[in-house]
Amino acid sequence: MLRHAWMSGPPSLVTAWRQLLQAVIARARVALACVDHRAVSLDALGAREDMGCVCMCCYPYALRADRPALLAAPVPSPARFGGTAVYVTDFIVRADGPHQRLEDTFGGTIAYATEHSHSGYNLLRYRSALRPALFAQVKGPYVRQRTVLQGVLDGEADVAAIDGYA
Repeated sequence: MLRHAWMSGPPSLVTAWRQLLQAVIARARVALACVDHRAVSLDALGAREDMGCVCMCCYPYALRADRPALLAAPVPSPARFGGTAVYVTDFIVRADGPHQRLEDTFGGTIAYATEHSHSGYNLLRYRSALRPALFAQVKGPYVRQRTVLQGVLDGEADVAAIDGYA
């Protein structure tokens, strides 16, 4: 049975999601409770059977054998996305730091949100027999994108893979 509409993010985003989801729930005439999923791990969320409406990373969705129906995919507003629904990873560094390219961060420290994050997958193309480990240290899980960002800002890590949606 579908019971929950899940949302997460900063307060302004949670408020916007709640308003949108409540409108969808009312129009669909179904009984769903809006739940802030910050209290639930993304792995646990992706495995739930009672999801009525969820905005979540595509990786937990892709891992499911019994994938729920995909209703929509967000179309990011920045011009670099060309007005299409795309998934991207941004590798972030401090603006006042020494790193200009992703390769500049190799040998340093990378931070990540969760073990099952799709974002870090993009690094695999840089691995080789001569460089099996790209980073001297890997820090995490920070669990949420916001805490990963803060880890880079605080100097705990040189770089972090951030989900494009975040």
